Order: sequence, then C-alpha cells, then structure tokens
Amino acid sequence: MGREECGWVDMSVRYKVPIELTVAYLAALSLLVTLPPLGLPVWATFVTWAGYFALGADKKAFKEIYKATPLGGVFGWLAVVGFDYAVKAMPGVHYIIPVMLVEFLDVLVLMYIISVFKFTGAAVFFAFPSYFGTYYGGFYPKTGQLLLDATLALVWQVAANLLGPIFGYLSIRLSLPEKVQEK
Repeated sequence: MGREECGWVDMSVRYKVPIELTVAYLAALSLLVTLPPLGLPVWATFVTWAGYFALGADKKAFKEIYKATPLGGVFGWLAVVGFDYAVKAMPGVHYIIPVMLVEFLDVLVLMYIISVFKFTGAAVFFAFPSYFGTYYGGFYPKTGQLLLDATLALVWQVAANLLGPIFGYLSIRLSLPEKVQEK
C-alpha cells in the first residue's frame, strides 16, 4: 500500500517538505513530554494524533477531539473508581462480575451521552481506552490513594490526548503544503 492509499497524503496538496519527514521529526520531538516533570504518556498523544488524521485532519477533527477527550477520560475515571467500589461491595463474588457490571453501566451511559449530545463516538473512544492505559500502566504520579491517583491519571491522559491534534496540525503545516494546480 502506498502513502496515497493509507490516508496520510491529500492528493490535491503537494508538500514542499515530505510529510513522512515532518511526522518522524515531530514523533521524536514528542518524546520530550515523557521527561520529568511532565512524564506524560506519549502513546496517548499518538492515539489522538492518528485520530486527527482519521477524522479528516481539519479544524472539525481538531474541535471534535478537544470536545470529546475530557468526556472519554471522565468515563474511564468513573469505571476505574467504580471497579474498586463494586469489587469491595461484592466480597466472595469473582471480581470479574462486579467489574463487568460497572463497565456495562458506564459504557451504556456514555453511549447515550454520545448519541444525545452528538459527540463523535470515535473521538470519545480515543480518550476512553487512553485513560485505562494511563491509569493501569501507571503513567502518572502515583500517591497510593485511589481517588487522587484516578484523578491524576485523568489529568495526565487528557493532557497527552490534547497534544495529539496539535502534533497532527503541525505535521501538515511544517510540511509546507501547497494546492496542486488542476490540469
């Protein structure tokens, strides 16, 4: 599959700097956010960076990701906190049962909110699993207190996800695009 078929290149645009070079440069530069004191999960940035391109790499994609990222993260937070409380509330029951119940309710409510308030579902789900990866992967400053840790993971996840569209936008702008003349 060539670069034209994978969606990275708009055939009506010519890039003065190869976009492959710009993306590679920005990917390397993005690793700086993993250093202290930030310590952000750069992979969560990559998720929404790719999402920016998947949603059209335009102003609308940028806005949709920015609108949806906090929602997806908050519902990840609700699930993680809910898992802990539900497992403790059902001693003697295999942990998977209360976790499944919380996940079902959490995603059901999330899906209704997406539908009613017209969120872009894909944009919400870029953030939702990013929260789980951030929390369970330990990509945030840990305190040992559930609510504080869950909240810190939310802040780190949202910050990392919000950087993705910026890197996506810069990928295009730093490639110096120009419209191709129609023949």
